[in-house]
Parts: sequence; C-alpha cells; structure tokens
Amino acid sequence: MRRVFNIVLTALAAVILSVGSSSCVKEDLSNCPIIPDDGGKTEARTLKLMFVPRQMDVTPSQEDLKLAVVYVFDPSGAVFKTWTKQNPALNTPYDTGIILDASVAYRLVAWINPEAPYTVTPAYTATPTRSALTYGRVSLTIPPSGDVTEKIPMLLYGSKEQVIRPTEDTTVEIPLTLDTYDLTVTIKGVPLDGSQYRLQVNDTNGAYDFNNNFIETVGFDYQGFATAGTGGGTGDLVITLRTLRLAPNRSPLIGIVNMTSGTVVFPSGAGTTGATNLMELIGQTGVDLSTTYKLNIEITPPPTENDGTANTSTVITINGWRVVLEGGIVIINE
Repeated sequence: MRRVFNIVLTALAAVILSVGSSSCVKEDLSNCPIIPDDGGKTEARTLKLMFVPRQMDVTPSQEDLKLAVVYVFDPSGAVFKTWTKQNPALNTPYDTGIILDASVAYRLVAWINPEAPYTVTPAYTATPTRSALTYGRVSLTIPPSGDVTEKIPMLLYGSKEQVIRPTEDTTVEIPLTLDTYDLTVTIKGVPLDGSQYRLQVNDTNGAYDFNNNFIETVGFDYQGFATAGTGGGTGDLVITLRTLRLAPNRSPLIGIVNMTSGTVVFPSGAGTTGATNLMELIGQTGVDLSTTYKLNIEITPPPTENDGTANTSTVITINGWRVVLEGGIVIINE
C-alpha cells in the first residue's frame, strides 16, 4: 500500500514540476504547448501563385510583361495584402511570402503593367454600401488634347477566388486576359505621293474597376500615323494602333484622314461623317473578341469610275471576313 502511495506521489510531483518549468499558467500562456483544435492541421499557409494566360491569339512576350501587382481581398471585400513582381513570367510559380488563413476564401486580382500611362486607384476598404472591387480602378492617363498618340502598353487582368487548403500547399493559378487590342490597318490603292495619314479610334473605354468592368470616361482618340511612299502610282499603306478593350454593344468610331490634303479616306462616300462604328463592322464577321486580340483590317476605298463618277462601295476585310459599305452602311458580308 505504501509502495502505491509513493508511486502516485512521485507522478504528482513530476506533473507539478513540469507545469512549473514550462510556466504554463492561466495568467501567462506564452509557454504553453500549442494544441491544434483542427485535428493537427496547419492553420495558415503561404500564398503561392502563377499567372496563366487564357486562350488567346496573342501570347505576351517577356518584354511585354513589365510589372505585376496582385491585390488580395479578404472575405469582407477589403484589400488584405498586395504583392508586386518586376518582369513577371507566365506559367511560373511564385512564393509571395503572404500568410493566409486556411479554409478562408480570398479573392486575388492581378494587373499586369499597371504603370504609366496607366494609373491605379485601389479602394482598400469596403463598406456596407460599396465594394472595394467596384470602387478601385485602373485608368489610362488621357492628355488634355484628348489625343493618345503614343502606343499604349499591353494591359492584362486576372482574377481568382480561392480557399486556401489547410493540409497542403496550393499554387493559385490566376487566369490572365488581355485588356488591349492590336489593330493593323492596311489601306489599299493609296497614291504614292508622300502624303501623311492618320488612323483614329474614338472611344470612352479609358478605365476599368477591379472586376474588369468598364468605367465610362470622356471620349478620346487613339491615333496612329503613317506616310505614303513616293514615286507615283499607287500602293498599300499600313498603320498600326493599340486600343484598350473592345466589346459588343459599344460604339468606338474608326476613321482615316489624309492629313496632307485634309480629305477623309475612310469611311467615304455620300452620307458619311468621317467615322464609322468599328463594332458594327466586327459584328458582321465571325471574329470572337473574347479570344481574338489581333485585328488585321484591309480597306479598299471606292474607286473612281471611268466616267469620273465616284463609286461609293468600300470593301473591308477583318481577319479574312469581308464586309462591304455603301455610303457608310453595311450592305453585305461574306
């Protein structure tokens, strides 16, 4: 009986000494052992991510990717953390060093190249009446003249909602899509007299929220320039231009002017106003703007008939699709 008592006493003393040595008392829990309440699962993970391009006809080159900025939104809709990467690469995993709680849904929003001439105005906090995703914006800096004469950089957007897994590392793949379109416009049969030409697209698409929705701006002109060759005769003139997003149910106006003579080259003919709805033309084709970001447009202005009268039919091809304008009105498409 005494031997049993001694064993119990010894065990009790060991427990007391263990508690005393670890200083794990009610008033100070700093030295207490951590006992997970989730069955031993890790409660936080480091955010790892990768930029993955969506299906597009344009794959950005490494030279096109200058800067990536990722905004991490918490479940309340507020910006929790941001992460930046110079010269980011596609399909390459990155460890951001950002610690996120497991089993919590976060929203990641990525912008590629959100630097001059673009301006980022993030809304870091959310309120019951507004979302930071809606009130944050990326906008193009528009000169006071309203003319954007320099080629704008590629702008890409990506978004992904992700629940961080508590038991394993997860690399969040952020799908990227282009917010810019490249136009290559070829004018057929231009007199080779050294004249200067201006291609312009007028739009109000200069800003986007963090859901990548349009924020209407004042109207402004994207402008591209080219000079015809010399030596007489006629030839082709190529003008390139990059715009921000094009989309159905919008009305960007496209026009071409001979700056030397002051005459309108496209659209031409009776009833035209010097510009026509680019989306109306694209809508007559099979071009899918959700996957096609490179538009090759050929324009054959109306020829002058042998009797000196003007033919008002303009033939246009957009990525191989043929559209005919009669006095600025679409009359046939093939």
